[in-house]
Amino acid sequence: MPWVVAQLALLGAVLVAAVVGAADAVPWWQRLTGGSIAVAGIAMAMMGARTLGRNLTPLPEPTRFNRLVDTGIYARVRHPIYGGLVLIGLGASVTTGSVAALVVWIGLVALLIAKARHEEELLLARHPEYTDYRRRVRRTLIPGVL
Repeated sequence: MPWVVAQLALLGAVLVAAVVGAADAVPWWQRLTGGSIAVAGIAMAMMGARTLGRNLTPLPEPTRFNRLVDTGIYARVRHPIYGGLVLIGLGASVTTGSVAALVVWIGLVALLIAKARHEEELLLARHPEYTDYRRRVRRTLIPGVL
């Protein structure tokens, strides 16, 4: 549960810092870019949640009867929900031009990378085929990037 509390607190802190620390004049192209990044993050997280179906849980521990999901967006990235949260936070920071939000966002990224690593240890213990999956799907959070 500490993982979930920490990620929600950091994502909330990014959004609050984005609003409170918003720059006075943000160019239209920056708002458009940031908004597009955030929308892509929302879409990615939703695709991940939909593809997981009954396997979805906020905790990094696999559910008791889970199966390894390697279809849909999971064929391109191993943790799309975490990646979606990364993009949402980045988009909010860029949209508002908030340096404070960007600093907090770095903490969110670090936490989600650590959470993904922890989850992967648990998935390896539960699913021996996870090693092959990890070899096939090289990106952890964002397709083509990270």
